[in-house]
Amino acid sequence: TDIPFDMNELEKAWNRTDERTVRLLAITHEFNNNNGKVAITSRLNNYCNPHSSVFDFIQTRSPKDSFYTEEHQQHLALTETIGTAMMLKILITRKVYVDYSDLVLEAVTFIENHFEIEGEQLSFDVQILFRMLQKMLENIQEEKADAIGGLCYGPAMFSCALLEKLLRAFYRWLAKEDKYVPDTQTALGDLLNSNNPYLNNSFGEIHIKNLRFYLLQSIESRAGQNVRNELAHLTISPKSVTPLLVAKCLWLFTDVLNTIFLYCNDDLNQNVD
Repeated sequence: TDIPFDMNELEKAWNRTDERTVRLLAITHEFNNNNGKVAITSRLNNYCNPHSSVFDFIQTRSPKDSFYTEEHQQHLALTETIGTAMMLKILITRKVYVDYSDLVLEAVTFIENHFEIEGEQLSFDVQILFRMLQKMLENIQEEKADAIGGLCYGPAMFSCALLEKLLRAFYRWLAKEDKYVPDTQTALGDLLNSNNPYLNNSFGEIHIKNLRFYLLQSIESRAGQNVRNELAHLTISPKSVTPLLVAKCLWLFTDVLNTIFLYCNDDLNQNVD
């Protein structure tokens, strides 16, 4: 399944796909034929090989290290641009947006039932998120530029918080046979840590590190966008709190949701890296 880079073709591609699950997965994952089996992998599970490149000779102020090289950060920026643009197109295309919201709720409900974690109320949280998004979409055209941030902050922050809650529930489910996981070990920095074998084995170390780049920062070099913390601590520039930021956070949430959904779905999870 190919996701077109031409955003005007997104709705047509979406409607050509009859399989509802494939529609949701195709937002963040790639489908490849691997010896007769379908391998479904997140686009965030890709890494630019650390060979020397022209990017690494460009001097920038951005922190970098042996993993977050200049070249790889350029790759992550491109991946983000495409993912954010796709999500923004979904948000502003009414029919696709309604379908997307239904698919997300179905996937979260499936995960809740698989984990047997009704107490987490993930499906209720998803409904809150979509009420926030709906309010933003209904009012964004009427608001003055200085008021847009007020409409966008809530859904952006809530998308990050819900992503974290999903990861936390998944981590506890993975580790339940081995140990008790207290709240003090389930902060986002603990979850997106290369020393966490449960999430690294299920997502893949590259995937976890790439998520960390967008949401937090590298422990070693401080490379990363730190979006979640800047939102949580209000250190983000007000001018940055826009529908584009909402689309970006929603794209990251969808990536985590799809990856966990795949892990839980044996029918789809034929060969997932």
